[in-house]
Amino acid sequence: WLPLAAAIWWWKPYPMPNSNGDTTTSITNASTIVYEFAMERLVLNHIVAFAYIGFWHVTLYGFQLCQHSFCPDRVYSRSKVLHNMLYTWWGVLHWTAVDVAFVYCFQTNRFFASCSSIENNNKWNFFATLFVAMWVPEYRNIHFYFCHRWLHIRWIYKYIHSIHHRNTDVEPFSGLAMHPVEHLFYYTCYGPFLLLLAASTSISTVLNIPFLVFWMGFHTALSPAAAHSGWEDHFSSDLMHYLHHHYCECNYGANPVLDSMFGTYQPEFRDQSQQQTEKQKQHGLKTTNATKVPRRQSRRQSLDPKATMERCWWPENPMYQFGTLALLSVTLWGTCSSRLSPLVSAVLLTTEPVLWAMCLAVLTRAPSLAWRKVFLAPFDKDPLWSLILHLGMAVLLGVLPATYLLYIILSPPPIP
Repeated sequence: WLPLAAAIWWWKPYPMPNSNGDTTTSITNASTIVYEFAMERLVLNHIVAFAYIGFWHVTLYGFQLCQHSFCPDRVYSRSKVLHNMLYTWWGVLHWTAVDVAFVYCFQTNRFFASCSSIENNNKWNFFATLFVAMWVPEYRNIHFYFCHRWLHIRWIYKYIHSIHHRNTDVEPFSGLAMHPVEHLFYYTCYGPFLLLLAASTSISTVLNIPFLVFWMGFHTALSPAAAHSGWEDHFSSDLMHYLHHHYCECNYGANPVLDSMFGTYQPEFRDQSQQQTEKQKQHGLKTTNATKVPRRQSRRQSLDPKATMERCWWPENPMYQFGTLALLSVTLWGTCSSRLSPLVSAVLLTTEPVLWAMCLAVLTRAPSLAWRKVFLAPFDKDPLWSLILHLGMAVLLGVLPATYLLYIILSPPPIP
């Protein structure tokens, strides 16, 4: 993906205000430049994303170039694919929004960065940028593990992350099929570059940070397609993540390292009796000697009935969806009318969807359910140090970058 991202960057880089030696840009010119960039990038990102994801879908499900499916008795559903494409469109829209947000900050002098290393013709700038770019996937693995595990806390999962798990038998377009609130946190892997831009201007003479921001978003948008292919005999197959969709409470990372460290790694399919025994033990029931039936055998029930365009006009969990829209609308009104400070607005816009989900979990709590389970399940039995580590890293890597970026955008621009 890196050569493709570099080629697109060479053709259509971020428009930088200092690319022609001018370090100041009027508000009118900046608005025009950002608007034109947004329209171009919206089209380009959709073409790139749907062409790449579509390539995997057509070759695997149209031409059937692979022979070994994770679900041998799969039944193809056009409605399911259209459902996933709809949410993928939301995902590409959010990817574009991140691109536009950074260009807006560059154009209004909220951030300073040098132009691309290609234009500078500086070999040290090029190799330093290339070195950091090679480590972007490794950082994304860390970011994905902690943010993903956080999304599996029951009350967040129910109202937000469950949309992604409507697909138990995944296909390429299911990779970006997420709730828009989840997209907000999924794309926050730009955090380290945001910190570098905010902390120092001298670093921009060493690294081409605009390209690295673009590359991070590019990798984040395209990488899920092959991992969600649903087939095992191609070079980007991902049994580990297929098992995550299959069992839900394992394999939160993109590779086994962190899952192995924290005891959530599942390397292969379980058999049905083993899974039934584990569930019985979790609920304190007596175990029975069931006949062992391989878990990956014929599964026509894996049609994923919620992943469909039927009844798409009416959202699941309407109390959460409409309540979130109402809260965000009030916050936006307060922001536009200057009744809320930039910091308060940024904090509310990034936390209200999650806090509202927590409120609904409290209001709908069963009397017999312990409070620890309400707030922490399925990780309620984890030791305190593990809870602090995972929740702290999720907030640090997933929530704070979005909050800070919004704060920078909503704050008045610096005086030239």
